[in-house]
Amino acid sequence: MTHLREARAAFERALELRRELAEDQSSLRAQVALAESQGDLGAWFCSSGDRVRGVAQLKEALAAADALGARDALNIEDRESVREMRAQLEQCSRP
Repeated sequence: MTHLREARAAFERALELRRELAEDQSSLRAQVALAESQGDLGAWFCSSGDRVRGVAQLKEALAAADALGARDALNIEDRESVREMRAQLEQCSRP
């Protein structure tokens, strides 16, 4: 159980740091990193049993990623990350 708390703290800290970096709206890479970090936290919530929070985090991350995609700000690796987030959302949404 301690490892789960430590992992959650690490994911939340990464998200917090990326939010700070993403405050500069001109940095598209920071915006992409923020969406990916939020998706990672969502996947963690799903795997730890908190599906509601996981789905919410993944949906928010995907909305941000879709907005960046509309601005042609995603490279091939980013698009692969978005595909993985969609798969995680689909899996987490299943009863």
